[in-house]
Amino acid sequence: MRVSETMLFTNSLTDARRSRSLVLDAQQKLSSGLRVTAPSDDTSSYIKAKRLDDALTLSETYMENIARAQSNLQTSEGVLGEANNVLSRVKELAVQMANGIHEANGRMAAALEVQELRGTLIQIGNTKIGEEYLFAGNLTDAPPFDAAGNYLGDSSQRMVEVGNGIKVAVNVPGDDVFNSATGVDVFGLLSDLETELNNNDPDAIAALLDDIDVAINQVISNRSDLGNYINTAQVAENVATRLSEDLSTEKSRLIDTDVMESASTMSLNSQALEASLAAISKVMNISIINRI
Repeated sequence: MRVSETMLFTNSLTDARRSRSLVLDAQQKLSSGLRVTAPSDDTSSYIKAKRLDDALTLSETYMENIARAQSNLQTSEGVLGEANNVLSRVKELAVQMANGIHEANGRMAAALEVQELRGTLIQIGNTKIGEEYLFAGNLTDAPPFDAAGNYLGDSSQRMVEVGNGIKVAVNVPGDDVFNSATGVDVFGLLSDLETELNNNDPDAIAALLDDIDVAINQVISNRSDLGNYINTAQVAENVATRLSEDLSTEKSRLIDTDVMESASTMSLNSQALEASLAAISKVMNISIINRI
């Protein structure tokens, strides 16, 4: 092989190797869908993508917190709706039995129903999701109310972070709902009502009507607070969802494969590879002929 042929062979071989490398690189990008998988691909984009990964992980944590908060809040709001219905029935019975036309037997039957309704309210106060009691404050691993209606939880309001520096409450303490220091002891009130019904004392029953209204408003107020917390959580979810979408879009822009560009690169370098291989083959054939 003469010098000119040797140089042509070497150059063609170098071109073929370069073209083959570019073809394989384009194939890998098309198959994986990623333009950047290592710092050597694009250092700046790789570093930025890693930072975006960290931000996405944090955003996912916020979304998990929001989902847990929404579950707790919606369940709490729903059962306080049931509590409101129970107290509305209690008021209905009290209004009826405060009327002098009812006899002792009727009031005794009403007393039994009030007793059952009081038990239902205690069950509502001990509502839990999984192993977590919703109305126990921070003491979520044990029922907050005993059979007598005594509160065994604490007055803490649990908070979770749902955004950068943004927190939302995930509960209302049971003592605020059923044993408010500024309102009434709901369970004690129902016990008093049961007693007066059994005593067949319509005047004493009538004297409890205002406190029953306070108890109803007490539940409604806490239910309203839960509704506000639910709205806050929903806004936080919308913000976190939009943020995750924006972060994912930016990450995709930085590291995802441009399909059209990679396909074009693969096509052009495939042609260049074929040309280089053809040149190598031609040089080899000429060299063989010259040796004959």
